[in-house]
Amino acid sequence: MTVSSMSDFRSSDVDLVGGKGANLGELINNGFPIPPGFVVCSDEYVKVISELGEGHDVDDFKNAIKNWKPSPDFLESIRRCHEALQSARTAEVVYAVRSSATAEDLGDASFAGQHETYYYVTFTDLVDNLKRCWVSLWSDEAIAYRDTQGIEHQTVLMAVVVQEMIPSDVSGITFTANPLSGDLDEIVSDATWGMGAAIVDGRVTPDHYVVLRDSDTVSSHRIANKIRMVSTTRQVDGDRMIDVPYHRQKIPCLNDDQILEVTHWALKAEQHFDSPQDLEWAIYDGDYYMLQSRPITTLSDHATEEKETRKLVLFKAVSENFTESLLPLSVDVLGHSIPNPFHNGRIYQEIAPARLLLPIKMTDEQAAELVSWELPEDFKIRINWLMLPFSVLTWFIIYLIAGVDQARSRGMPDDFMEVFRKHEADIDANDDIGPAEAMVRLFFVDKLIHPTGMDVMTHNITSVLRYFSLMGILNKLLSIWIPDVQRDAGSLLCSGSYGVKSTEMGRNIFKLSIVAKEHSEVVDIFRTYPPDELLDVLKANGNAGTFLTAFDDFLATHGHRALKEFELASPRFAENPAPVLAMIKNYMLSDSNPDEMEQHTTDNRVELAQSIQAKLAAKPLESIFPWRWKLIEYLADKARYFIKLRENTRFYHIMGWNVARKKILRAEEKLISNGKLKVKDDIFYLRWVEVRALLDDELQWSDIEETVRARRMMVLRWNKQSVPKLLNIESRHTKKILSKGQLGGQGAAPGQFEGVARVILDPSVDAEIHPGEILVAPYTDPAWTPLFLIARAAVVGVGSYLSHAGTIAREYGMPCVVDVQDCTSLIRTGDRILVDGTEGIVHILKDEEVAA
Repeated sequence: MTVSSMSDFRSSDVDLVGGKGANLGELINNGFPIPPGFVVCSDEYVKVISELGEGHDVDDFKNAIKNWKPSPDFLESIRRCHEALQSARTAEVVYAVRSSATAEDLGDASFAGQHETYYYVTFTDLVDNLKRCWVSLWSDEAIAYRDTQGIEHQTVLMAVVVQEMIPSDVSGITFTANPLSGDLDEIVSDATWGMGAAIVDGRVTPDHYVVLRDSDTVSSHRIANKIRMVSTTRQVDGDRMIDVPYHRQKIPCLNDDQILEVTHWALKAEQHFDSPQDLEWAIYDGDYYMLQSRPITTLSDHATEEKETRKLVLFKAVSENFTESLLPLSVDVLGHSIPNPFHNGRIYQEIAPARLLLPIKMTDEQAAELVSWELPEDFKIRINWLMLPFSVLTWFIIYLIAGVDQARSRGMPDDFMEVFRKHEADIDANDDIGPAEAMVRLFFVDKLIHPTGMDVMTHNITSVLRYFSLMGILNKLLSIWIPDVQRDAGSLLCSGSYGVKSTEMGRNIFKLSIVAKEHSEVVDIFRTYPPDELLDVLKANGNAGTFLTAFDDFLATHGHRALKEFELASPRFAENPAPVLAMIKNYMLSDSNPDEMEQHTTDNRVELAQSIQAKLAAKPLESIFPWRWKLIEYLADKARYFIKLRENTRFYHIMGWNVARKKILRAEEKLISNGKLKVKDDIFYLRWVEVRALLDDELQWSDIEETVRARRMMVLRWNKQSVPKLLNIESRHTKKILSKGQLGGQGAAPGQFEGVARVILDPSVDAEIHPGEILVAPYTDPAWTPLFLIARAAVVGVGSYLSHAGTIAREYGMPCVVDVQDCTSLIRTGDRILVDGTEGIVHILKDEEVAA
């Protein structure tokens, strides 16, 4: 029985057809949707190696396999099996040739990734790929794996499954128990476009879905940015990885019905094998195919990273800008310029400095809340007299180091940091400066004498902290002098977006939409083509010249920005302007006008100021000299200035990220051209010292291939885990108990608004939001600003009062609640919700509540 149909075998035939072949035979005989195929049984492999006898090494086995000449009977058996499949097809059958070792896919050892699988195999290439599968049994990785599992090498035989290849529209992996937490009630699925090899080897971050057992709904999901995929057609030259069209990168791979179908078949396989299963599957032309089912061998095998012992709190100033872990090269480069600890690709802050700087008695949790600017209102300050002298000395040293810059940045004009552009260009042009050194020299003192705003970006950012004390004093004085003042008075007095770079970007995008609408052919192009195709079509159109000139001017100013711009792997707008074009397209469909919104906010601020001034006029001596109002006005003006400084400093700060990225991309181009790297973006899974070693010929691709793969899988694991806010800090904080239908968060912009929700996961893909709707987003950064011009309120999954979402929402006078966990899963587009930015609560309204 050297060659036979898969349907001839059952689970008891492992010794003959290997673990994979036995499982597939068992499944196909029990009605599972398995692509048809046949198996070259292990007895043919035995014939090949038995001719060697005893006492041979690995190379002998490999050479025997490579030199094997199949008999006429063997070739005839292969031909008969092929013709049986081909007769049912009009097009030529293309195969996946898959290794199936006799110790593979069993309950205690999966051998996942150790033996080879080959795709796009035609009938004429079957024998060559059969040999390659046999040879993979003797690869260094497979030998090492058997050693760790205590398996004798020559006791493992190799069968080969030859299966019709499914040109997958979507591929995925499903676990009938959560492999990270071990939770048996969670069915976890990962899915991506194209062939499933991209998930198996970690080359893409897949969409992630969780369905609770005995449930018919998706309990949670995370839609990934799927920038690459394995092509479903054979690539003659180059790598099989191709770019995903930009407009599809953030679109969910699966709809709810498909997720439930995937889950149904997974649970059916678990029931059949009576154990939790790890399944590979594909969807093609609307039909589901199960490609493999094997026992989960890793429920208790959690990968271990170095244990963190420091007391840390999540650094919200960065985490609020995206929801995924930073890649290893970003961690390596940013670690030189952001002196905060990293854990699982996230930036944390140590609480120890807070204890040194603030001589007050507090628990670790209170110190963490203080570092995050989330200290409860009922916190009582108690002086720690023993720490007071050390704190005073520390503040004095800080003043000596940074006091001059702090003083000089108190009242600078809006464009005082423009000199940074020249400094950035000089650093970029110097090839002797690497990305990490570039960021240090851009963000910290590079010369003894320097203009403020050039080399001291970090000092400009820290000066923003004065905003908190100013706002605190302002709100306290208002509550004392005008007890019945509206709760959001302080925030409204400090609103106003004039001179803020991120809001100017939104206005400029709006102006681009006006220019685009000046010519009917340009309008038709925007309506017809997806964002990633728009620019090429516009350049080919002779009537788009005016728009393209204005667009180039926009990129000259804002081209260094990006979605998830703290991640060095994120393409900048100048590299890929599709996100901006998507926003322009959205504006073209909307009647919202940013100037009108700014004027509305200004009118509200002026009205409130007049009301406060009138009430203060009745206070003693105020009519002689309005000192109370002058003080209120001064505090509001200075607070407004510092929040503007924070946003604008970030605008220039991100130029440093852009310089580092350009240096990395130039290195990547060299390494790919000389074969040291195989796929774009692999470089971001290395450290810079490893990149330098590749450039200097000290390392080759073979030296770092497994490192890249292992780190890809590590990042995938990080992104599937919940992100702890506190590390090594005991939390006794109890969240406010909310009623059913309410989601709690942090109020970032006061006020209330009731309307229809619009869930947007990526503004470059699903940027369509209608006037009056409520924006619901997983995170926001400046690239999301244009959406705030159309929405009437915002709900954001992560963030803080000083986050970008809160800052922009306050400027536009719209309610905003941030730090609402899982808001994009719990709220669906079309739901009617009430956003209470004052209390920090989102109400999901029922039909009867809406009617009332």
